[in-house]
Amino acid sequence: MNDKGPGVKFPPPLLLLACLSAGYALHQFMPLYIDQTKNLMLIAGFFAFIGLTLIIGCCVQFLKAKTHLEPWKESKNLITSGIFRFSRNPIYLGFFFIGISIAVYFNSFWMIISLIPFYFLIQLFVIRKEEKYLRNKFKEAYDQYCKKVRRWF
Repeated sequence: MNDKGPGVKFPPPLLLLACLSAGYALHQFMPLYIDQTKNLMLIAGFFAFIGLTLIIGCCVQFLKAKTHLEPWKESKNLITSGIFRFSRNPIYLGFFFIGISIAVYFNSFWMIISLIPFYFLIQLFVIRKEEKYLRNKFKEAYDQYCKKVRRWF
């Protein structure tokens, strides 16, 4: 962590892509299907819609707050409104929904399972650093926000 940002080294979308790719590779060698129904595309679309809605909504809030979206850049303002009233990490929650959507689209239970390591990696390499940075930068305001709003949902 430094004055310019939390020091995140791995872009969160790449962490998601790496985990899903590992799940896809496992699926290629030892297929483990979610379901054999024809509703999978509808379900995948539903999860993609939720994920994209969360991510796009957050991007709009970052633009309005005139702060950086990228977790390795300086945060100029603490966003506590909109979806951030319910989750401190709605973008990462959106990534989970996108990950579920992709896994359902490929009908791969391995890809669903790959979201478990993604959860731990995002916690370790991104969220922990972001929280430390935001606590140091916004002090009491961030502590109060953490008391009111859960990390995920």
